[in-house]
Amino acid sequence: MTMILAIDTSFYTTSVAAMDRDGRVLADMRTIFVLKPGERGLAPSTVVFNHVRSLPSQVEHLFRLAARGFPRSEDPASAILSPGTVKVDLVVASVRPRIVEDSYLPFFRVSEGFGRAVAAAVGAPFLELSHQEGHLAATWIARGGHNVGGNVDTGGGDGGCVCRREPPDRSFLVLQMSGGTTELLIVERWEAGRPQGVTSLGAALDVNVGQFLDHVGVRLGLSFPAGAALELEAGKASDVGAGAPVSGEDGWHPIPVSAQGYRLSFAGPEAAANRLIDAGCPAPVVARLCLEAVARGAEKVLRKAVEEFGRHDVVVCGGVAANQTLRRHLARRLGHPAVGARLVFPDPAYCTDNAVGLAEAGRRQTRNRN
Repeated sequence: MTMILAIDTSFYTTSVAAMDRDGRVLADMRTIFVLKPGERGLAPSTVVFNHVRSLPSQVEHLFRLAARGFPRSEDPASAILSPGTVKVDLVVASVRPRIVEDSYLPFFRVSEGFGRAVAAAVGAPFLELSHQEGHLAATWIARGGHNVGGNVDTGGGDGGCVCRREPPDRSFLVLQMSGGTTELLIVERWEAGRPQGVTSLGAALDVNVGQFLDHVGVRLGLSFPAGAALELEAGKASDVGAGAPVSGEDGWHPIPVSAQGYRLSFAGPEAAANRLIDAGCPAPVVARLCLEAVARGAEKVLRKAVEEFGRHDVVVCGGVAANQTLRRHLARRLGHPAVGARLVFPDPAYCTDNAVGLAEAGRRQTRNRN
């Protein structure tokens, strides 16, 4: 039995994953860096150090699991594969943040260097991909980590959106929303296991959407990264009488979000959120207003692109794509027959930074070569 080994070293997560040739996730390991209370980020040199410290033990642990057949519990009988028979036949690593060749962040050199060394040691080919391609490929991973084929309705919790198991057979839009990247792309086709003819319509003007949510969350006393905690906080808004934000002496105004073409700006929304906090706005209301602003911003650029380019298949990926407020809003507004967008989200488990998407991307590319 063979496996694909994938490595990703992003802003705040060291990730290692293993997948078999049928798309079954054998291992999914993630170490999220812990920041001190009040910290809103780390210096690139610190990020590199954290990856160098975390990655060797993760890979070592993965190979130990492989030798035991990737057991799901302490019981040897729970092994997925036959112990001692697993061989690495491909190593995949993220070597840059975005699909464009000249994109660069220093900490991706850690996954590249470590991946090349492991590939040479086990005699396997090495495939370099971008972190962005991993996020996109994660869209095609089925719930539960097993690629079963077909499409799966994710249910009311995701706003009735659909998780696809295969890419659209025509050109489509991709909106990546995360801490490191906020970018709208057109993918002309999916061919040979990867996106082809990729055009960037616009990236963030200033603060990325994930940074905006993290910064506000830290100001509210939440731990970093704050996206998931901010969503939980927003869920309490009805308990403090938030309702639909209204104008007036006792009401809290919605946070405005602006865009230049397809480039969203979240510096203004961050300043507006800080003013709300300083004015004594309850934390749940601030959280709710921030998430609603993100959803309106995403709607703004996606609606414009659907109408201008006639692409109705839309993939929304990245860590922020796990947010249920965003999913429900886009499903209601863009999935409406008047717009006709066909929205696709990754399973929430694969929205945040992970190496599983890279493994899936590598599996699809080499599948088309074999």
